[in-house]
Amino acid sequence: MSSVNFSTKALIISLIFMIPVLILGYFFSSSQLEQIRFSEKERVGTATLREFIPLLGGVLQTRNATRASLGGFEGATPTRAAVPKPIALSRHLTTI
Repeated sequence: MSSVNFSTKALIISLIFMIPVLILGYFFSSSQLEQIRFSEKERVGTATLREFIPLLGGVLQTRNATRASLGGFEGATPTRAAVPKPIALSRHLTTI
């Protein structure tokens, strides 16, 4: 190694020190990419949940009206006539 000039030795040492930097860069970028993919899945889930909110409201109204008619609801007493006729399950489920 004594016959190799200084610039070649410096280049070899620099390349050896670049290996851990490249490995860390790879793991960092793959981690960030995984977080981006997870965020995209969260956005899809949020949009899907937004479609189910009216359905959930209709189910709760029906449940409360049933409980009120059976005498087990202590809040306001909704009647079954106040609940929308069908809860339109098919309308909400087909838009997903």
